[in-house]
Amino acid sequence: MAIVAIGIAMTMVSPFFFQAGNFLNVARAVAITGIVAAVSTPMLISGNVDLSVAATMGLSGMTAGALLVQELPVPVAILGALVVGLLMGFVNGVIVVKFRVNSLIATIGTAFIARGVAFVINSGRSVFIPAESYVNLGQGSALGIPKPVFYTVVAFAVIGFVMRYTKVGAHIYAVGSSPEAARRAGISVPKITWGVFLASGFFSALAGVVLTSQAGSAFPYGGQGRELEIIAAVIVGGTALTGGRGSITGTILGVVLLGIIANSLNLMGLPAPYQDISRGLLLVAAVATDQISGRTLGGRGVFRGLRAGTEEA
Repeated sequence: MAIVAIGIAMTMVSPFFFQAGNFLNVARAVAITGIVAAVSTPMLISGNVDLSVAATMGLSGMTAGALLVQELPVPVAILGALVVGLLMGFVNGVIVVKFRVNSLIATIGTAFIARGVAFVINSGRSVFIPAESYVNLGQGSALGIPKPVFYTVVAFAVIGFVMRYTKVGAHIYAVGSSPEAARRAGISVPKITWGVFLASGFFSALAGVVLTSQAGSAFPYGGQGRELEIIAAVIVGGTALTGGRGSITGTILGVVLLGIIANSLNLMGLPAPYQDISRGLLLVAAVATDQISGRTLGGRGVFRGLRAGTEEA
């Protein structure tokens, strides 16, 4: 409803809004956010949160750039970036599962580490990407559609299939709803938790590859600040911070809504800070609506570790 309302309003404000070129611009702008938002949906549904996704994007991008500068093949550079993403997911999983650290705190810590390592790789300097085939991954198009849009569609399709048609998806919902009940039902909560973190690291690294290929260079601060935009899109799409509830369809709409708002503000010539204000207001409104509807942010989800023992008691 919000998307339709904004669309109607923008047709009265700007004649450029409903042009095909503008829609392609919106799709290109939200592609990277969409890739990570897709995997952040099961992450939040499972009752966890990953705030290291943006730092993983920057570290993976720098890894790919450093390998390409050494004149290694493009597939090797991409593989190296993806391995770094999986390593980040593994480390996050170890901290959360083995050491029982709340995922919010754990991933804030690993985000600082990853960002620091990204700066160390090339002494804080950006890396120019010399491989044209790599750059084409982000700047090229197919059938008149930017290639990053196809990657986003694939990401949503894969995650959507897993969440709706597999036992893993059902187990993620179960763990997010009640870890103890899921454990008694024979579901391995540690495996599910580890799995969502590995997937988060992988897709974040993929987004990092797309980001650097779009820019034609890798930079240690790549993706900085996107983690909040990604989480905002997922929550606005209806996924609960408490875990156990959400859908890929809702996340798609959340990503589109944030993209249209940013595009509309650009067409109206408003400064970039107004985009941050709009995202903040939209996020607060979404959570407030969730609260008013009778669902509280109690002792589950990302707050589970911070309020350890309350629900069990």
